[in-house]
Amino acid sequence: MKIARMPRHVAVQPIAISDLPAEWLRPAGVNDDRVVLYLHGGYTMGSCNTHRALGARLAVVSRAPVLIVDYRLAPEHPFPAAVEDALAACRWLNEPGRPAHSLALAGDSAGGGLSVAAAIALRDQSDRLPAATACLSPWVDLAVKCESMPTRARAERLIGREVLVIDPVRLAGCGRQAGVDAALQVWDGMDS
Repeated sequence: MKIARMPRHVAVQPIAISDLPAEWLRPAGVNDDRVVLYLHGGYTMGSCNTHRALGARLAVVSRAPVLIVDYRLAPEHPFPAAVEDALAACRWLNEPGRPAHSLALAGDSAGGGLSVAAAIALRDQSDRLPAATACLSPWVDLAVKCESMPTRARAERLIGREVLVIDPVRLAGCGRQAGVDAALQVWDGMDS
């Protein structure tokens, strides 16, 4: 992540949500009528520092401020700590008195799975739901029960054949069966 460059004209504003470190990533000229809460990948590693450039690029293409949070990491903070932190950030964004906005959840790998877990928890607790959830190569099968996972893991070298491709395929299928408007994009070479 050190080689990832920040896009120009994106302001970085460190904040805290209670004890949860976070950062606003705001491209020039956007307002707060919609916001993206970005959850970084890596349940055991990762931070605002490692995913700042990715979050900033998301802010630029979505033309919305992105709030990226440093959720608590395992093993020091076991499940459900990361989900609790994601929910705290969602609820903070939806507090009365804050500008009304449309909230989207997004995340990569573990952060994609965490985005889905947070959306389900919000639904189950009758909280305000996000307008959308965007998952980049989400890891949702934490039990790693998919039969192709070990085979793909041997071929995966961070670039090329996607070890997690079955997770978003299954996630989209389950979402559609539940009546969710789910779209899936798998690029050439990712599923072979």
